[in-house]
Amino acid sequence: MDNVFNTLIARPTARIETNLGNPWEIIPIKNKKYAKECAEIHLAGRNVDDLTLFEDFPNLEVLWINNNKVKKNKKQKIFKQWNFNKRLKK
Repeated sequence: MDNVFNTLIARPTARIETNLGNPWEIIPIKNKKYAKECAEIHLAGRNVDDLTLFEDFPNLEVLWINNNKVKKNKKQKIFKQWNFNKRLKK
């Protein structure tokens, strides 16, 4: 009986939830061809903490991430990884 009571009144542990900015949730047709042709992704105002799964978007030129929780150092790391500057100069 005590175990049941203790589980009922126990406080839930705090969870750190991250909202991932996944471009696959945005595009209407979810296949590799459409991802390859996609040049712009809008992730604005979605409480995004982290950006993931952009490897299949090689022609991405514009990424809207305003009004989110992505930290500046995380943005810089991602932009270096994707070489946005080199792609835009072509």
